[in-house]
Amino acid sequence: MPNENKMSLRATVSRPAALAGLLLIMAFPAVVEAKKKTSPCPQIQFVGREKIKLTDMEVRMVCGDPQTEGWGRIPFNQAQVFLKASLQQRGYQNPIFDPGPEVLMVDPGKKTYVKAFTVAGLPPEINPDKLRRIKGEPMTPKLLDTAKAALLSALQNRGYACPSISIEGNRETGEVSAEVQPGGIYRFEHFVPAQATGVDSAIFNRYEAFVRGQRFDSRLLELTAQRTMADSLFLSAYFDVRCSSGGMTITEKVVAGRPQLYKVGVGFDTEGLVIGKAQWQDSRIGPRVDTLEASVYASFVEQSA
Repeated sequence: MPNENKMSLRATVSRPAALAGLLLIMAFPAVVEAKKKTSPCPQIQFVGREKIKLTDMEVRMVCGDPQTEGWGRIPFNQAQVFLKASLQQRGYQNPIFDPGPEVLMVDPGKKTYVKAFTVAGLPPEINPDKLRRIKGEPMTPKLLDTAKAALLSALQNRGYACPSISIEGNRETGEVSAEVQPGGIYRFEHFVPAQATGVDSAIFNRYEAFVRGQRFDSRLLELTAQRTMADSLFLSAYFDVRCSSGGMTITEKVVAGRPQLYKVGVGFDTEGLVIGKAQWQDSRIGPRVDTLEASVYASFVEQSA
């Protein structure tokens, strides 16, 4: 009996010990993973739980390029500046750098996510709730630029041609705040058409998507630019908008393309025979930029008796 009790006691003690040992074994890979180091090159090492993968260009910027003179090894202070910017573009706003004699240790930390987005100074007709979709997204410079562009578009689509917007993010609290000074409401009144060699400036009136005296809307300028380029007269068209105490002035800018356009196409019909088409177009004849176009179509003729 004493021997049986002794054996039973040993069995009772061994089960918790075995369980503790099993849990330790299971937790060990996680501990190893948490302390695992990744390295784009021997002199730069990332530590921490986050896995950072640099692009080939980023690796060259922080590790150097032995094949390029003067870029064999990048000083740690320069690498740190570039790495900080690269990590912030990924949402890591609080990286920690520990430069050593031979190795620069980098801990990216945790990503900063947008927890709140506040806007002050918006006109009452603009609902800021529609602009708060950035909440929950990683805080990055690109995200702040996107939020600023959304505010700018909302204002310029409603007549506020020249607003002032400042936006910043708090990396500690995750709050993004914007301060808006909308300025005055302007109308399409002072419009300076584009100037192009050999082209009557009055022809640009045909592409206008707005009416003089109408409230300013940046979308109408975009539509006007698209119309201007649709006739293949110009390679690009854009507008310079300036506001002052005397009012708003819009100046159109264009880049002229070649007046003559050639197109050649070759294909097959449903019978497998070759078909072809050639087209010639002169889109700038005279100061009123009239258009002359000619095309030729050719295909095989198959007859059966």
